[in-house]
Amino acid sequence: RSSRSETIPTFIGKGSDIFSAKGLRMLLWYVSLVGIPVGWVYTLRWVVENTKLPGGPALTFNGTAQEAYGYFVIMFAMGIVDRQDPSTWEMFSDTDPALLGVSLLIVWVFLLMLQGFVYWHLYRWVCASVVSTSGTLGRTH
Repeated sequence: RSSRSETIPTFIGKGSDIFSAKGLRMLLWYVSLVGIPVGWVYTLRWVVENTKLPGGPALTFNGTAQEAYGYFVIMFAMGIVDRQDPSTWEMFSDTDPALLGVSLLIVWVFLLMLQGFVYWHLYRWVCASVVSTSGTLGRTH
């Protein structure tokens, strides 16, 4: 029977890696709004490549920035809508305060559910993009 420390994946990256060529490339992409998905993909590749499975094969991240752009556009749009004050919307202009509160709660719950749905799909994409050198994890295409 193996000990618990032998069965836990281990992250072998270091904080000083940010000053490496890969780390600086990630940082520069994050500076650009258009490049945020690219920086995010570089970061995911770095994290996955520096995660060591006990006794297992090496992992890689095969996701691309083109695949990530849709998620980031949707999250950016939801962030803009989330910052709006629905009580100032035309449809709520002549509403009873109690009905306004219920309506705002419904709008908030809908936006929260939509955000959860998008993040769920994003996490599914991330997990499907992690593959092992033996090809046993993640997607096959």
